[in-house]
Amino acid sequence: MMNTTDGGRVLLIDDDPDMRFLVRCLLENICDIEEEENADKGLRRAMANPPDLVLMDVNMPGQDGFMACRQMRMAPETAEVPIIFITSSTSRDQIVEGFSAGAIDYITKPFDQSELCARVGAHLRLCRANKERFARIGYLSRALQGLEQSYLFFADHTADVILRCGPDRVVRHVNRRWATLPGLKLENPISFRIEDLAAEDERGIVASSIEEALEQQREDLRLQFSLANDQGGLPVQASFLFCRDLSSGVDPVFEPAG
Repeated sequence: MMNTTDGGRVLLIDDDPDMRFLVRCLLENICDIEEEENADKGLRRAMANPPDLVLMDVNMPGQDGFMACRQMRMAPETAEVPIIFITSSTSRDQIVEGFSAGAIDYITKPFDQSELCARVGAHLRLCRANKERFARIGYLSRALQGLEQSYLFFADHTADVILRCGPDRVVRHVNRRWATLPGLKLENPISFRIEDLAAEDERGIVASSIEEALEQQREDLRLQFSLANDQGGLPVQASFLFCRDLSSGVDPVFEPAG
């Protein structure tokens, strides 16, 4: 495999050997070219080893390019592979049909050679950027999962009550210590505001303490106060952890985006 300028593998599907030779000569310095002479062979190769980009003629013996494009879009292996049609047809209806079938671009023959290289290079760069983005998302997702496990282990092995909440002061998570506290009025504090958990005569103090911590953009707060219980109040030492990106209602630690 040669070193390329824009990188990537391009599958060229065209029944015209002269056209394949021309395109290969034009693109060999910016990508690796694989060739097939009809749509059926092109489909099999693409399914077996999905390329980064497909360049495909429309009018070929047997299955045409539009049918092949639709099949690639329906197959999980090739659903995301970008497809560019290269065809001599300038019919508006065919151009529309090409995009409807799932193509991302449409180049008419005879084409400007520099334009072909520029378009292919641009789509390969986009393809590489998308792969890098998905790789980063995967890394962050794994990191969040590790963070979640570390937090849960720590939270469940401390004597403090630990509550996680956002700028709205609504509880999103509580550690196991909560379930061991006797006589609480709320068995499950999730979705309640923090001050609603406090004994009635301490709710104002708790609310103002939390609000002040949030205004100072603190990530946590340790506070001693009384939880509402059957006897009027149960003194506890509580730690609050603040998640600041809850505009969507999702805690990125405990509910990472998919």
